[in-house]
This record gives sequence, C-alpha cells and structure tokens, in this order.
Amino acid sequence: MTRPANVLDFQVRRHLAMLVTGIQSADDDTALRLARTEIDRLAAGVIAGLRSHHLDRSGTCVLCGTYCRLRVAVSDVLLPTDQERSSP
Repeated sequence: MTRPANVLDFQVRRHLAMLVTGIQSADDDTALRLARTEIDRLAAGVIAGLRSHHLDRSGTCVLCGTYCRLRVAVSDVLLPTDQERSSP
C-alpha cells in the first residue's frame, strides 16, 4: 500500500526531529548508540534521493533540469562552506 507524499514527508520529518532531540538531550553513551544506529539509515536516505536526481552526461539533473534544488540543499548542508575551508 502506497502512502501519500504528505504522510511520508510528515513521518520523515518527525523521525528526524525525534532523532535530533534524542541525540541532543541524551547522555553521551546513549547519544553515541543512537547516532551509530541511525547513520546508515540517514546516509541511505540521502543516497536514495540523489540517485533519483542523477545527472546526465552534461551534468544536468534528469528530474529538475539545470538547477536541482535537492542537490543544492544536500550540498549546502553536507559540504564545507568557503569560510570553513579557509579556517586554519
């Protein structure tokens, strides 16, 4: 049975919020266990999104065209900023 996109979006956002809250409020050992448990799932989610937004030979997203909002958002969050790169 397929769930509507808005239900999936809500569930993913709720799961991420609970994960962040749990890691931020837990003691160090619990936070570490939680993070280790979830990292593979989080990475798989990012990879799945990027897989569906793969680039063609010219470097254009096959779904979005020349400007892929998903790839920009992932890059903004995961890649170091210019300021971080220039810090000693």
